[in-house]
Amino acid sequence: MTESTKHAPQTSHLSPADARLLKAASEGNLDALMRALSDGAQANTSDDQDISALRWAARGGHHIAVKALLDAWADVNQRSVSGWTALMEAITAGSEQSVSLLLDAQAKVDLSTAAGASTLSLAEYMVEHSPDPERARRISRRVAEMTVLEEFAHKADSSVSEGNEEDKESLPRYKAMALLVDASPLAPQAFATIVEQHREFIASGGGGGRWLTLVTEDDPETGLIMGLYEGEQNKEAKGTQANLEHKRLDGLDLRGVQLPYASLLGVSARAQNLQGANLAGILATDSDFRGANFEGANLSGADFSRSELSGCNFRGANLADTDFENADLSAADLSEANTIGTSFIGALLS
Repeated sequence: MTESTKHAPQTSHLSPADARLLKAASEGNLDALMRALSDGAQANTSDDQDISALRWAARGGHHIAVKALLDAWADVNQRSVSGWTALMEAITAGSEQSVSLLLDAQAKVDLSTAAGASTLSLAEYMVEHSPDPERARRISRRVAEMTVLEEFAHKADSSVSEGNEEDKESLPRYKAMALLVDASPLAPQAFATIVEQHREFIASGGGGGRWLTLVTEDDPETGLIMGLYEGEQNKEAKGTQANLEHKRLDGLDLRGVQLPYASLLGVSARAQNLQGANLAGILATDSDFRGANFEGANLSGADFSRSELSGCNFRGANLADTDFENADLSAADLSEANTIGTSFIGALLS
């Protein structure tokens, strides 16, 4: 999905130093690039097709050349007439290191090509078409997170009514939840593997800790939440702690699932049946469980802060020390639940 061009810079109108810089950037030749810069080449020079040196380096996945050009004050957001940026090139090249360098240099993610392809849509396209889908998925996740942050930074519609469901969906945290969650549901076999590895983790002493949360901004309504598990160091622990962050759990059999102390941050599990599940101590902030059934489940010590829990059935569930701060519990059934030590600060209850 890269812009259609020739595979080498066309430099008929450029000075020798600028021509050498573009060639070195496209080949990832750091020594030649540095010599060209010392000979007076302009870091923002572009070839006959309006492709900058930084774009050529990013297109080739040459992260060392990308860093050198950024250090030489190349414009990280320089665009061609086609609208393409170095970040778009790095995304389609699958260069995770280049993407990180460019984002750290304040590359904008709210830009689109002249053909209408957004930076995020390019990242999502690569998840389906990259030879390394896991790496593409990591890149897409990073771009999605930055897209949310940029959207929050420029938001102009923060004064919406929380009483209207349509308006509520436009609130920053709901936009974040919708944008960051995986597009496709987690496959049953992959989920079964995660559960089994987590069972080994818990059985060998990996549980019993607590989740610490960090917010990326001072404003709790706009900041993204990240989790850090704090548990006793157990060198004998086996398996792998379950990390289901931003996964879509549609269509999975979750009845009685055993995932204590797992991370379910940002998951989507609308109307799922989690009856009798053991989810003690989980991190489930910014998650969407609308209409889910938690009857008889163990949710003690779980963190559901800022989550969407409207219409959920918590009948007979263990909610001791569960955190529902700023969660939407409207029309939720809490009858016969153990709510000793439960926090409902800022929660919507009706």
